[in-house]
Amino acid sequence: MYRGQTYTFIINSPGNPFSIKTARVAGTLDRYTIGVSNSAVESGTITFTVGVNSPDVLYYVSENSVDTGGVFHVLDI
Repeated sequence: MYRGQTYTFIINSPGNPFSIKTARVAGTLDRYTIGVSNSAVESGTITFTVGVNSPDVLYYVSENSVDTGGVFHVLDI
């Protein structure tokens, strides 16, 4: 991902609410919400505008299982 860019994610994951987080953990802790609309959705759209001060590493994680997800590397343009 690049700072200053906007990304749209179409989510269809019943039973696995999708969140962008600062740590790879289950539950509602460590949600990253700056520039993020619609965190923790199972069905719908999440939009994320990556800010200039966003962490270099963020995670996309199911709030029910840390085994479902991955890593975003945030880069300068």
